[in-house]
Order: sequence, then C-alpha cells, then structure tokens
Amino acid sequence: MKEICLLRLNDISECAKIAEMQKNYLIEKGIDAKELTFPSQAEILEDMKMNKAFVYKDNGHIAAYLKLDFTGILYYRELLGDWNTDEPYLSVRVLAMSDEFRSKDTLATILMLIEKLSFTCNILGVRIDVTPAYLEFKDVLKKSGYMVCGQVNDHGKERVAFDKVLTTKVMQRADE
Repeated sequence: MKEICLLRLNDISECAKIAEMQKNYLIEKGIDAKELTFPSQAEILEDMKMNKAFVYKDNGHIAAYLKLDFTGILYYRELLGDWNTDEPYLSVRVLAMSDEFRSKDTLATILMLIEKLSFTCNILGVRIDVTPAYLEFKDVLKKSGYMVCGQVNDHGKERVAFDKVLTTKVMQRADE
C-alpha cells in the first residue's frame, strides 16, 4: 500500500536521514549545495508540531519525508510570472526521497497522493518550487501536469515555480 500520512515522533530521525540522503543525491547530480535547503531533525520536529510533517509510505516502509503547508508561502506573493492556482493552495515545501525508493515513478506517485490529499481537503491547487538545476524533478512535474509559472526567490535562492489546478476531471484521471 502506498500512502501519505502524518509523521510520528519516533520516525523523526529516519526522516532526517532521508533529508540528508536527498541533499547528498542532489549534490552528486551537480547541484550547488548553496542552492539546497533541507531540514534538520529539530526543524522536522517543529514541522511535526505544526502538522506540516508527512511521510510517504510504500508497503509500510518510510520512502520519503514531506513538508506540506496549507497556510501559504509569503515569498510566493513575489512571483515573477503568474500563478494558475488561487488561494488556498497546498505548498510542497520539502520532498526528500530515500535512496532505496528513489525513482521517477515514485516521485510521480508521491505527487499524485499529494494531489489527492489536497483535493480531499477541498484545496484545489498545489504549488511547488524547485532549484533550476534539478532537471529530473522538473521533468516529472511537467509530465504530471504541473505548469511553470515563473520564478520565486526563496531567501536569496532563485527557484522555478510550478503549480497545478486540481479539478474533479483531473482527480478522476488520477484514480484510473
């Protein structure tokens, strides 16, 4: 079974390790470490206290750590471009995959489950920003129906902004 659920306290250290794996993977791919921001164990705990820390489980195994924010992101107001989604929206702040489960298919599945969670909460838009050099992730976003909206600046780091409008028709296709 593949699912997204809230992070439990005893899984925080595993999620911190997964975040470190993701960071190392991106550095190995040639992405400048200064462009990357991944949470520490303490930050993951704070995210959990605010109900923003989630895990993606594949047959009971934690395969990814997610920080999902339903409250809006301030720097998204400064988008150089145009959003396709309205407020409220779900923002994917962190998506870190375990090396063991890393694949484009896993990433696409996680995005689909995030969309289902958002739709279930009656939030009809998903936004995400990505470092420009992370071509693999940008490719999966585009293939999953996300649109490039422009650029945002995340604390001095230029990022490519994507979003996806969720409709009943889009969600029915996801269930097929």
